[in-house]
Amino acid sequence: MLTCLLSVLWLSPMKGMISMKKEQLCGLVISLKGRDAGELFLAYDKSEEYAMLVDGKRRKLMNPKRKNLRHMRFLPDSEFQTVSGYLEGQLTDAMIRRAIARYKAGKYGKQGGT
Repeated sequence: MLTCLLSVLWLSPMKGMISMKKEQLCGLVISLKGRDAGELFLAYDKSEEYAMLVDGKRRKLMNPKRKNLRHMRFLPDSEFQTVSGYLEGQLTDAMIRRAIARYKAGKYGKQGGT
C-alpha cells in the first residue's frame, strides 16, 4: 500500500508541500463512525475495504486517514462534482480545505473559513 500511496502523492517544489492530481479523487464522503463522525472528507485510493481520506485540516495529504468503507457514506456524484468544481490542477491541503468550506457554506448557508 505504501508504494501505491507514494505513486499518488508527490512532493511539490514549494517547501516540501505534498499535492496530488484532481483525477485521483474518488468522492466526497461523510464519516459515520469514530471521533470524526459527521465530518466531510475527500476520498482517494479506494480499495475493496478501505479508502484514504483527507480534509486539509486535521487529515492532510501527508497523513491521510485510512477508513473502513462501512464507516463512511459516499455522497452523490452531484455533490462531489460541486466540490471538485472548486479544485483546480494539483491539489494541496489549502485547496481541499477551501473547497470543503465553500461546499459547506453553499449547502448549509453559513460562512466557511480556511
